[in-house]
Parts: sequence; C-alpha cells; structure tokens
Amino acid sequence: MQPQVDDIKYPVISIIVPVKNGEKTIARCIESIRALSYPRFELIAINDGSTDGTAAILRSFSGDSRISAIETAGIGPSAARNKAIAHARGEYLAFTDGDCIVEPAWLDELLSGFKAVNFQRIGAVGGVQESPDDDTTFGKTTQQFMKAIGFITDYAKDGRNCDIIRATTHNASCNVMYRKEVFDKIGLFHEGMWPGEDVELDLRATMAGYTLLFNPKAVVRHYRPQNMAGFRRMMQRYGYAQAILVKEHGYFRPIQYVPVLTAAACVTSVIMAVNGYAVYLLAGCALILALIHGYFFAGTKRPLQHAMLFINTLIFWHYGFYSTLLNYNETTMRAFGGHQ
Repeated sequence: MQPQVDDIKYPVISIIVPVKNGEKTIARCIESIRALSYPRFELIAINDGSTDGTAAILRSFSGDSRISAIETAGIGPSAARNKAIAHARGEYLAFTDGDCIVEPAWLDELLSGFKAVNFQRIGAVGGVQESPDDDTTFGKTTQQFMKAIGFITDYAKDGRNCDIIRATTHNASCNVMYRKEVFDKIGLFHEGMWPGEDVELDLRATMAGYTLLFNPKAVVRHYRPQNMAGFRRMMQRYGYAQAILVKEHGYFRPIQYVPVLTAAACVTSVIMAVNGYAVYLLAGCALILALIHGYFFAGTKRPLQHAMLFINTLIFWHYGFYSTLLNYNETTMRAFGGHQ
C-alpha cells in the first residue's frame, strides 16, 4: 500500500515527558502540548513516583486519546524516558520536561531541522530555552545566566539575532527530537546518570556518525530554580555529572577543562603567596573576575545578581565535580539515576 500524503508530510511524533512531583507545572505543560499546531503526535507522560497531585492531574487528561500515562516507582528521568521509548510508536521521539511549556510551532520547527539540506545523517534537532512569562524574577535571572555561560556548557543556547539552523554537539533533553532509529543503533539513555544523561547520549550519537542540529525557532519555556538554594543544588549536580562523564569518556567538553584550570590557578596562587607576591595575586584575581563579569554579564539587566550566581556556580559546581571524581564507584553511579 502506498503511504498517505499525511504520513509523509506529518509522520507520527511521540512526545515523552517524565515528571515527578510536578503538580505546579505539569497541567500547563500538557495544555501547551495539546495546543501544538502539528497534527499527528502522541504524548507519553511518565509519572515517576510522585507524592503530590501529579497523578490526579494526569488522569484529568485521560479523555484525550493522544495522551497516555505510565506509572513508575521513582526510577529516575533516564529510566523513565527509556520505558516510554519502548511504548512509543512515532518515527521521531521528542522530549521535554514537566516543568516546561512548549510553543505552538515546537514540533514543526524541530521536524524542519531534519530537512536541512546542508547536513548529512541528521540524528537529532534541538531548540531554545526561554523563561515562562510567570516565572519568578530569580528564575528569569537564572535563565539569563545560563544563556550567558552557554558557550561553555552548550546547554542553554541563545537563539537571539540568529534564526539559522546550525550544527551543535549537544541539545538539552528538555527541548530535543531524535529519529527513533538513533536509539535502535546506539542504545538508550544512561540510567546511571542524571543530569548529564543527554550529554552522554549525544556523545554516543556523534561518535556513531550522526549530526546534531540546533534550530533557534524551536522554543520551550523552562521554569528554573526559584531560589539560591535550588540553584546551588542544580549546579552541584551539574558538577557531579561532568565528573562521571570525564570518568567514563575522558575530556570532551570545554566545561570539563574548567576544574583543571581552577586547580592550576590555585597552585599558582599558593606559590605566589608563599613567595611574597600576595598583592599581585589579589590584583590579578580582581582583574580576572572583572574581565569575566564584563564579558558575560555587564550587558545584562541584572549584572550584580549574575555575579552572585557566577560565584555560587564556581563553588558548588566544583564541589560536585571534585567530590564525585574522588569518590567515583558503582554506588556513586546508582545515586545519579534518580530525580532531585
């Protein structure tokens, strides 16, 4: 039988959303997905051991035949996504999170990336993260900060002033779509990791010869930590994840060289202090911090707040990185599979 025109123009896309204790945001997430302009999709939500009202909210959408829910017992985002992948019937698998709101053209824009003529063997397309209109001031400041340091992390990219689809090395799992064949060929998400499981998957994909693209027109709005304590936990876990990636795959991202440079700077500082160059050391540190602040944050709306986030990032990211690197074992790996 010849395929229908709609089957060619609009292949079925499976949207996978893991969520745990997401009662504050999951309804808005699902409503935004229901409002997508793309006509042929299914939504698989995985309620991963929620103890709040998430399950009841998911049940309230049971009348929509496009939506199904899977119940899991706190197995972690990676394992939850993998379970949903086994149930997915789409040719493409799109991922976002329960604390995200997708734009109406989200799927259309992700799919358009696979039609880019200047690239070969496209395996995945990702997009931009923005702040929801009703996010807190702290959440919006955090989002701006993540974009400011995005060239190091390759996580929260800035799509402003450029609407060109381009190659990338990584797309965050809250805004990305893969060909299903990618998982068939390279395997699933690393269940011993979170966060960082999306980085590890993308590394395997590129090593297998797939091209990853970024389309700045594919937009999700992502709620961020609402206070400094939440931000510190997030950065500490990011440090944990990078240490595991280094242990398993070596150094392959710019951010992974940051602790090496930090260690070298600390050794140099001690040598200078011991040899009576403390004044020059302090002046040099002040100059470096001023240059960093000016380069990343001077043009932002909240430079002082970003400076505080930067200082906390240095402290808690490095703590997460070194504590994991020095205590890495299988127990450590299992600890990284669960939700925060």
